[in-house]
Amino acid sequence: MDLRKYIPPDQAVFPALLDQITDVCLAIDGEGRVRFANRACERLIGCPIAEIAGTPLETLVHREDWPAVAGMIDEMRRRPDQVAPLTFRFPVGETVRILESTWSSVPLPAGESLLLLSGNDATERVHAQMQLRAREEELGRAERVARLATWERNLTTNQFTASRQLLEIYGVARDTDLAFKDLARFVPSDDLAFVRESMQRAQEALGSIAIDHRIIRADGQERILHLRGQAEWSGSGFVMYGTAQDVTEMRLMERALRASEQRFRAIFDSMFQFIGLMKPDGTLIEANETALAFGGLRREDVVGKPFWDCYWWSVGAAQQERLQEAIRLAAGGRFVRYNTEIYGAGERLTIIDFSIKPILNADGQVELLIPEGRDISERIRHEEQINESNRRLRELAAQLHNAQEEERARIAREVHDVLGQAITSLRLDVVWIVNQYPSPDPVFRLRTNSTLALVEETIADVRRISQELRPGVLDHFGLPAAIEWLCEQHEQRTDIAFTTIDETGPRLEELDPKLAIALFRIFQEALTNIIKHAGASSVRTHLSNEDNTLCLAVADDGRGIRPEDIEQSNSLGLLTMRERIFPWNGTITITGEPDQGTCITVRVPHPQPIRRTP
Repeated sequence: MDLRKYIPPDQAVFPALLDQITDVCLAIDGEGRVRFANRACERLIGCPIAEIAGTPLETLVHREDWPAVAGMIDEMRRRPDQVAPLTFRFPVGETVRILESTWSSVPLPAGESLLLLSGNDATERVHAQMQLRAREEELGRAERVARLATWERNLTTNQFTASRQLLEIYGVARDTDLAFKDLARFVPSDDLAFVRESMQRAQEALGSIAIDHRIIRADGQERILHLRGQAEWSGSGFVMYGTAQDVTEMRLMERALRASEQRFRAIFDSMFQFIGLMKPDGTLIEANETALAFGGLRREDVVGKPFWDCYWWSVGAAQQERLQEAIRLAAGGRFVRYNTEIYGAGERLTIIDFSIKPILNADGQVELLIPEGRDISERIRHEEQINESNRRLRELAAQLHNAQEEERARIAREVHDVLGQAITSLRLDVVWIVNQYPSPDPVFRLRTNSTLALVEETIADVRRISQELRPGVLDHFGLPAAIEWLCEQHEQRTDIAFTTIDETGPRLEELDPKLAIALFRIFQEALTNIIKHAGASSVRTHLSNEDNTLCLAVADDGRGIRPEDIEQSNSLGLLTMRERIFPWNGTITITGEPDQGTCITVRVPHPQPIRRTP
């Protein structure tokens, strides 16, 4: 603004005139001091006019802007006839005010001149422009990151405007003046008709458009563009505006994701076991076709429901409560597995091997649960059949052992009573003949003496065979005495030293005779194995009563049994020992160390405390 035309000849009214002007006005003398300022300047700088007058302008201007202001002063002195603009800042407290000013030179009567500057406080406008530019830059960055451009087309005048990002999407120079009709040359002919038809429908119906189509960039690259738009009446004509986004990578990722989901679904549904996905709260997210077909269900029948409320678990409250507890444990990070019953189609009761596995996220938190089930009804039936068969076989084995022991006892009695008596009678007859018919014939005496010795040996063999078949000491004196007797027999025939410790008393009362013979046979088999295989020099036998359990322990100092030999299926001796004790719920433990010997421990629980004979 040129103030020279407003200055009257009478200088006295000059300040009053400046105060009536809303623009900021300052007069600067030749020394750069403020000669006068109007009220608008007072409001801009925040100081009374009296304080501003005589102040060097340099002290009022922002120090970063003073070089430009000083340059303007010099320029106006050299060329006083010009009018020049300048924008600079005034610091006001902790803030800064911006002045858009116009400079001019006014001559005074004494030959001097004043520099007049006038202008507007542009602080708010400049700040608003700066914020607008910042927002536009942010929008530009967002468009570049998202590969998203905005566009607008006036359908009446065909005027087309777009953001610079559209030029980058199409691969053309940023200074290119791109018209709407120019876009068609970037679209392949296969897609062009579809794009035009979609745009035409949106224009005619004042509707929207959202389509994908291909473009061939200026550099020859093929990209996928997602075009969105809306046609409407703006008051001055029909317009269509929208966005264009390069979604090439996104669509490729979506295709890869769909392919991955298809592969996952194919594997998921082809699994023969029941499997699903759950949230940690038990809400079912997914179930495979095997589980759905098993229950005669559709996906919408179960997805989104609490797992325990699904048809499979409607067997009863007990199954549902146990499932809820299993989900709670799995949500806490534990793997849960157990057998349970569920319903199949038509309420067919099925036994499944059921488990829930927690899936953790990167932070170690449970994100998903995987329930899984396998139909084991057939396996359970087979196991029951096998168990029943094993039970019958053990019963048969027990009957065979009993029958064998009874037969042994009978044969022992026959050998002892019949054969023993006959041989004893034969011995008496031989002795009678020798005594009644003495003969000096040495051959006769040799034959009679050898016959008598043979009879004596036979009597001893009969006694031994009878004892081995069924030791009478077991029936008459009990298990401890039978064990000690057997140790003495083996000690006489081997170089092994036997030690027997009995802590059950002289005789066990109410011990089942069948259990007694079973324990004796186990002990007999153990000694046989030690003599044949252990290479031991001593054997220690300990019979005790521990916590109402009869315990028989046999330990040797031989070479020691190897762990792999303990479980050999072809070890009939060990198998026979286990089968003998099984009817009494007994256990056999075999331990061994190389060159440290072997220990066989038999434990049999008693239904009531063992009592000793007084």
